[in-house]
Amino acid sequence: MKQDIRSIIRIILIFIMIGSLVWLGVIQWGNHQRDQVYDEAEELFEEVEVSSVQQEQQENTGPTLVNTYTDPVIDELKSKSLVSLQAVNPDVIGWIYIPDTKVSYPLVQGTDNEYYLNNTWKDTPNIGGAIFMECGNNADMTDFNTIIYGHNMRGGSMFGTLKNYQKAKYWQEHPYIYIMHEGGVYRYEIFAAHKVQLNTIVYGMQIENPKQREELIRFALDYSAIDTGIEPTEDDKILTLSTCSTSAKARWVVQAVWNPEESYHKPQ
Repeated sequence: MKQDIRSIIRIILIFIMIGSLVWLGVIQWGNHQRDQVYDEAEELFEEVEVSSVQQEQQENTGPTLVNTYTDPVIDELKSKSLVSLQAVNPDVIGWIYIPDTKVSYPLVQGTDNEYYLNNTWKDTPNIGGAIFMECGNNADMTDFNTIIYGHNMRGGSMFGTLKNYQKAKYWQEHPYIYIMHEGGVYRYEIFAAHKVQLNTIVYGMQIENPKQREELIRFALDYSAIDTGIEPTEDDKILTLSTCSTSAKARWVVQAVWNPEESYHKPQ
């Protein structure tokens, strides 16, 4: 009898081991597929040949906001094109980049906030999903608070590195977020990072009331895990990056304020 029980236990353990190996293989295969999809995105995010004369003429006939930036990262990003990416998926509205981190991805926007949780920028199913803008936001980044979502992947891909902003040193080494989109290349300066519940004011978007805008800013500053010394005003534009946390009812957010002087504004 005891031998029969031991045999059954061995068989169960063998099945568990096989199942674990199969599941691990599925995860690794999925990660490989996701990496390939985003490597392709990098390749399609190609450089555009624009002569210095053409560039100068374009900037001299540009919009009211004059291009006075001194940031070399912007020069690199503005030489890229979204055209090839948009030919694959029209939902691509930009590119998000945090230097010296894994955050360098196409930015998409769907008709809801569910589809890109489990589909890549290329419209292919994958648990890693995509980096996507809140469907209720304006794609031109004109809302008071623009929200961008991404999964907190264990390997650090997607928004898996955002949790590192719990430490001031990491913020000091990675203080800027860049968004390339149809309006140009915008630089955002990180001012807060904290854990929030899903129903907080941090997820408000088209907020016109000055007091509510102040409330959102004050909430972010009060709960921030880091003290950056940067305090946005009600007239600023906020960027909120949101990802999963250790709690199912909470999210980890990194918030930044737009610096229009250190941004590239595409001529209209």
